[in-house]
Amino acid sequence: MKTLILLVLAIIIGLRLQGNTSPLFVQKPPELTTVAHITPTPTPKVDDLVDTYSKKYGSTRYEQNRIKVALHFLLLREQNYGGSNACGDSGKACGPLQFHAPTYTAYRNIMIKKGLVTEMGSRFDMENAIETTAWAISDGREKAWGPLARGEIKI
Repeated sequence: MKTLILLVLAIIIGLRLQGNTSPLFVQKPPELTTVAHITPTPTPKVDDLVDTYSKKYGSTRYEQNRIKVALHFLLLREQNYGGSNACGDSGKACGPLQFHAPTYTAYRNIMIKKGLVTEMGSRFDMENAIETTAWAISDGREKAWGPLARGEIKI
């Protein structure tokens, strides 16, 4: 029995030394495929989004600045610029600007009807939340946010 085992080992070693590429002894590496390189689209920074949408919805320079100040205040006060995933108001207000789902949906529907946006988007998406809030402030709806309703900042 010992002799048989030594003989089998000798055969295996000999085959490997001779360069045998049999799948029994040598495992082929997986075939490589070429994949096109895709450059990711950079995510706009919050400051850029605030600037873009305050300009879009502010009719004067003063109004644009008022919207910017309110957005930055709310972004810090409501979710620390998106640094928290917590929902306020007993779990009803969520996303970076703490929208209640019915409020967000109602505002976006108005914006869609006015041709300002083409899709509902999500209250959890930073850009959608900033744009919707910028529009709401420009439309006189800023009191929907507790900190503004309570007068924590005058805008």
